[in-house]
Amino acid sequence: MKVIRDVVHGYIELCEEDLKIIDTSYFQRLKSVRQNNPFSVYPCANHTRFEHSLGVMHLGEKVLKSLNEKRVYDREPQFDMRLKKTVRYACLLHDIGHAPFSHFGEQFFNREDLVPRLSSALKEKGINTDLAVEGAGASHEICSCILSLEKYGTILSDIGIDFELFCRMIIGEYYPQPDKKIENMLIDVLNSDIDVDKLDYVLRDSWMSGAKLVALDVDRLISAYTTYGGKIAFSGKSLSTISSLIYGREAVYTWIVNHHVNAYTGRVLTKIMKKAFTSEQEKDSYFSYSAIAERFVDDHDVIAHIRSKLNKGNQEIDSLYQQLASRQYYKSI
Repeated sequence: MKVIRDVVHGYIELCEEDLKIIDTSYFQRLKSVRQNNPFSVYPCANHTRFEHSLGVMHLGEKVLKSLNEKRVYDREPQFDMRLKKTVRYACLLHDIGHAPFSHFGEQFFNREDLVPRLSSALKEKGINTDLAVEGAGASHEICSCILSLEKYGTILSDIGIDFELFCRMIIGEYYPQPDKKIENMLIDVLNSDIDVDKLDYVLRDSWMSGAKLVALDVDRLISAYTTYGGKIAFSGKSLSTISSLIYGREAVYTWIVNHHVNAYTGRVLTKIMKKAFTSEQEKDSYFSYSAIAERFVDDHDVIAHIRSKLNKGNQEIDSLYQQLASRQYYKSI
């Protein structure tokens, strides 16, 4: 057992199985993929997808423990070890397929290449299902599933997870079968209106920016998790805490994510990437499954590629880069 100190959640325990995944180049790459773009306003907000993923796993484990205690109290059967492991590693690996610069780079993924590859990877595990074909799941979520199945398939199989539930949790796609109530309930732990993914990034963005916009009793919220009618629910004692979470999330989006300077620099970053990655070959070299799984591309690689285009006669790229590098922003009218 290894223990790390997280600035948001305190001590997070990692077992030997966790380290088999974390201590690999695929997962370590996330240390060089920023969570979002608030650093243009809040210079301390340099947190990455790496610590976010650990935080989501930590919260997912706590939520499952809380739900298990309620199920014992209500005389319902507890979640078995297979379900527990599936939740833990879906939370840990849900963002491993993120593109450089996260959502800014995700737009360059070719979804039509990712969906059939996911179906193929699932079939290799003996699962014949059409996930994400109707538009469910973001591109990075599909990429996360593929990478997990192809690169960690043996490890996850030895751990004993449910591969289909694992992918459905990451993508957020429910089972159509009526007898899958428990599985659909677990999907909500990671992918719903109030889930551990949102809970971590709201807390992390608020804390790391220094804005401290969220005053939230996390332990109280997690202790309020329960089940009702086969679905996730919250006890009445959590109303004030949920209200704080909703307010905090709105505040984070208003003052951090959608701050006018962040919105501006995000737009400039998107524009310069579109200008610097003109050919399909260039896009695939940096924004594709193979780029992530084989070349381990990250934010630094994209910046290096953009810099290679400077002073080559393209004045628009030069001008856009100068805005980002020197904070020479246009003033609003």
